[in-house]
Amino acid sequence: MPLETLATPLAFFFSGIVAICAMILPGISGSFILVLLGRYSQVLHAVSDRDILTLVYVAPGALVGLSIFSRLLKYLLISVL
Repeated sequence: MPLETLATPLAFFFSGIVAICAMILPGISGSFILVLLGRYSQVLHAVSDRDILTLVYVAPGALVGLSIFSRLLKYLLISVL
């Protein structure tokens, strides 16, 4: 069941962070995570309607999530080996 949260810029930012983390891991769908967060249809409509303002909130979240999570995975893989 998807979460019901307000469509605030901060919510889109954190949704971008969580979705990109899921996209890095094999077997986990970033789209499914967005569905669970209740943001998939909003982000999809923003892409199809070229709603730049919404995408401006999601994209930096994705970049921040990508940089943080990739470093975390690198650290975990190096510490295991």
